[in-house]
Amino acid sequence: MNRKFRRLRHTGAVAGSTLGLVAGLVLAAGTAARAQALITEFPVPTHGANVGLITIGPDGALWFTEAAGNKIGRISLAGVITEFAVPTAHSRPFGITTGPDGALWFTEVGADKIGRITTAGTVTEFAVTAGSRPAEIAAGPDGALWFTEDGPAKIGRITTAGTLSNEYPVTGASTASLEGIVTGPDGALWFTEYNNDKIGRISTTGAVTNQYSVPTANADPDEITVGPDGALWFTEGGNTPKVGRITTSGTFTEFAAPVAGPLAGITAGLDGALWFVSAGDGVIGRLTTTGGFATLPVPTPHAAPYGITAGLDGNIWFGEGDGNNSVNQIGQVLITGAPGPAGPAGPAGGTGATGPAGATGATGDAGPTGAAGTPGTPGAMGATGATGPAGTSGTPGTPGAAGASGATGPAGATGTSGTPGPRGATGAPGPRGATGATGPTGPTGDGRHHYGDGAHEEKKLGGLL
Repeated sequence: MNRKFRRLRHTGAVAGSTLGLVAGLVLAAGTAARAQALITEFPVPTHGANVGLITIGPDGALWFTEAAGNKIGRISLAGVITEFAVPTAHSRPFGITTGPDGALWFTEVGADKIGRITTAGTVTEFAVTAGSRPAEIAAGPDGALWFTEDGPAKIGRITTAGTLSNEYPVTGASTASLEGIVTGPDGALWFTEYNNDKIGRISTTGAVTNQYSVPTANADPDEITVGPDGALWFTEGGNTPKVGRITTSGTFTEFAAPVAGPLAGITAGLDGALWFVSAGDGVIGRLTTTGGFATLPVPTPHAAPYGITAGLDGNIWFGEGDGNNSVNQIGQVLITGAPGPAGPAGPAGGTGATGPAGATGATGDAGPTGAAGTPGTPGAMGATGATGPAGTSGTPGTPGAAGASGATGPAGATGTSGTPGPRGATGAPGPRGATGATGPTGPTGDGRHHYGDGAHEEKKLGGLL
């Protein structure tokens, strides 16, 4: 069993709680500049609750798990605590995160379940593989919830509908090994392998693409978060307390912490630094991205702080639970200069006078072409428009191909008689006829008579010539 779950059964004498103590925190190590910080502790109503991890809820409050109390707690920025019972007895809720559906999701280590609770307190539970011991949980970039399994060394994925879509084995990881998990700046999930001294990376398709060995032997990497510099930051709970940093390309840097350890929770503050807890000596630590440390002891002795997160008020919130039912509190580091909680809304102001028209801005660069929209529903047929002007003559079309020969038509009707033609012209005179044969000699008459007859005959013949 790893240190995380040994802590849940820790025993030992614990002094009484002290509220509202003030302690000095060196926020700028190595300089004369100092800032005061207040730690206020709020008792959890359930005795022996054993507070686990803590996160920001979608309602702006802080939500936390109670492993021994079997409850989910909520604390407002004003310090008012409300508790909600988990239906399954002895479920030992531990990890918690805000889901993409506006609810809180948590792990049930003792019941092999993933729980969901609305901000109104309605709890729903979803069973996962028996013996999986879901440990910590994070919202993935794919809209699902991803969680580490402390039993078989697997990474699980569950949808917001409660469907366990898959469990991905981590090669080479031993049981009771996987711990913290977070969505990295590269769109993958990053997790710690406590017993294997490794930082792992798994894509949203379930491929464990890398397992990077932490440089320090027996480092026992525990909690992990995304830093303000775009790298992953994690705590080392081994014998040499350190805060580790790993880039998305796998380059490590380690910073030795000036505390007794072991280190546990870590978060990125709104002040641009990393905040962490040292559970063994009850210290809250602050680390700049360049390696500058500052520490602040928790007022209650043996408080054993574990989970830690930055609130929307700019302050740091953490859980205290020593495991022997003596200390069960929520702590707040009040940072000077941090914004306070929002006050009540003021009355609406009067309408201001209309300002002068602004100058026309320069035309911006054309944006990228948007994706094609979904076709709209066809509109109703519009009214008939007015007749437009005559269009210009179109370009002559290409001549069509010759048509096929038609079938022979029926015989035509007999035509009417034509009009008589005009009279023909007089023909040319025919050739002169041949001289006729000499007739018989007529009787001799008197000369004049015969001459006269001859003239007559000649005239007659002349008419024939």
